[in-house]
Amino acid sequence: MIPNKLIPAIAMLVLCGAGCFSKGPETAVNPSGAGTGTEKMTSIANVGVEAEPSGNASSTLVAIDDTWKTFHSNSGFSFRHPTKGASTPEWEIVRFKADDVTIKDGCVNLGSGAQSKSEFDEFCHTHSIIEMPDIYSLDYYTMKMGDGYLAIKFIKKLASIEGCSSYSVNRNSCVPFNEKDYKVVLDTSMSTFKFDK
Repeated sequence: MIPNKLIPAIAMLVLCGAGCFSKGPETAVNPSGAGTGTEKMTSIANVGVEAEPSGNASSTLVAIDDTWKTFHSNSGFSFRHPTKGASTPEWEIVRFKADDVTIKDGCVNLGSGAQSKSEFDEFCHTHSIIEMPDIYSLDYYTMKMGDGYLAIKFIKKLASIEGCSSYSVNRNSCVPFNEKDYKVVLDTSMSTFKFDK
């Protein structure tokens, strides 16, 4: 059991990327496809392409249109991600050492939230909602890579507005955060993950 006094500190460490060693060459990429750092990032429009599941993906996926981009990693993998819409997350690639305390049984362990084997064979999926003072939905898809672990971290900033019945996707209105639709977007993105040949 984690003492209540430690929960804000743990949440801050998670949001700041604690426990990971140098993110290089992968670094944070915003939803528009622009990135920073030394990773060579290629954004390619995918007009009218349907997602092809790479593992045991859910049969419910969204169609990939020209607003989705492809990220190619120098580590030899790629995946597609959306750039527009209420369910569009920000994301980043995070690397962990094999002995990092954040990793438990091959999963990012935040001390709270749901942890499960992903529908995609390569990954362990961890989901949490963190409030401090902003609200974030965090999803980590973690896999063993080399002598450590690699996680694709999806981040969705949410808002809690007085008078709204649930979390909102922005601070200006009560547009509810639809967790089911958001999961379908994440599933679609992860279904496009592949190792480049």
